[in-house]
Amino acid sequence: MAKNIRTMRVRTLTAKKLEVGHIVRHDHHHEAKKLHELRRKLRHLRHELKEDNRELRRLERIFAGRVATLQGEIAALRRVVESGLAPNPALQATFTARIGQTVTVTTPAGAVSGTVIAAGTDAVELREASGDVVVIPYAKITAVQ
Repeated sequence: MAKNIRTMRVRTLTAKKLEVGHIVRHDHHHEAKKLHELRRKLRHLRHELKEDNRELRRLERIFAGRVATLQGEIAALRRVVESGLAPNPALQATFTARIGQTVTVTTPAGAVSGTVIAAGTDAVELREASGDVVVIPYAKITAVQ
């Protein structure tokens, strides 16, 4: 009988070990699947990050070019503002078409009448009836008749 008890105990103990071993193996398989899926997601995220970095570098180059262009335009505008003489193609065309004709130009300081003798990019030259030559910057002109 002692042999039977020992055999029963061993069988019971063995059955418990198998049961525990099966659960452990099952959990290990489940964890391995989770780990595999996490590694796959990590590879995917690394790929996305690489693509995003590539796109970011491309946009950075584009914006650097645009910034350089804008800096050039700002420098040109700064020179115009500092000089006080702004180019005005429309006024230049108006005065060019009237060279040799008498016009009246209104400015904040008053009106000046004279014959257009030259139209520059930023000012017009008039010869008044007295013979005096007057240079009027386009930036100061409020009206032309």
